[in-house]
Amino acid sequence: MSSKQALAIAIGNTHLKAAIGNIFDPDLDQATSRYQKITTYTVRHDEIEGFARELDPALKFKNFEKIAIASVVPHLSTPWHGLVQTQVITSTQIPIANLYETIGVDRALVALGAGAKYGYPVLVIDAGTAITITGIDEHPALVGGAILPGIYAQFQSLHQATAALPEVPIEIPIHSTEPGQAKSPGQQQEIKPDTPERWATDTVGAIKSGVWHTIAAGIYSFIQDWCDRYPGSGIVFTGGDGKKLQQYLNLGKYDSGLIFDGITRFWDARN
Repeated sequence: MSSKQALAIAIGNTHLKAAIGNIFDPDLDQATSRYQKITTYTVRHDEIEGFARELDPALKFKNFEKIAIASVVPHLSTPWHGLVQTQVITSTQIPIANLYETIGVDRALVALGAGAKYGYPVLVIDAGTAITITGIDEHPALVGGAILPGIYAQFQSLHQATAALPEVPIEIPIHSTEPGQAKSPGQQQEIKPDTPERWATDTVGAIKSGVWHTIAAGIYSFIQDWCDRYPGSGIVFTGGDGKKLQQYLNLGKYDSGLIFDGITRFWDARN
């Protein structure tokens, strides 16, 4: 293995994501170029030990020049935490101004990655277990944002907090639009034919309608306000449900690898 290989690990609320690549190659001076050389993996928390055993003989992870871990689950330890070349990233180390003390390191790194890849100012919508909306200005500095329960979390909360409402499967088919047809936030959005029916006539349909359409409308409102403040700003979606939302709203871009772009930019800033 090349001495310039690195391992980046992002531990979210439900999954661990790992990226392996040549991000220290001096001939590749852009985070986006280096990221194209990264291979990514996604595993559940309970699969971490097995994942490490699979990686060890094949990739000799103890020989990585650098390992970075960004975690929102402080009590969760991995086999990589105790290695001398491992750095656990905290939000206070992220080179964005005005980050408050309790902001999640994943949220900060995703914002950093979006800015490094698409430029500032930028609005990032990360739709996972929780949905975060984060606005970064041109300096770059945190303007602010919002946090709300994700799609699955809202389905689960209704089922668990009530006696009669059923558990709803998370699958919501979204009609995909053709690339390059994104509308500006001020324009009317077309209704996609295979999204949840707004005026549902059964309980499961009503739950899907309520959760989906209120989440989408809320995010759309944030995008409108942000673009009024920062015309021409980038808008980037990420996270497990980010692609569905980006396709439905037909705005901005979807990028699944922003947190690893953020870790790469973090390493760049410290070297």
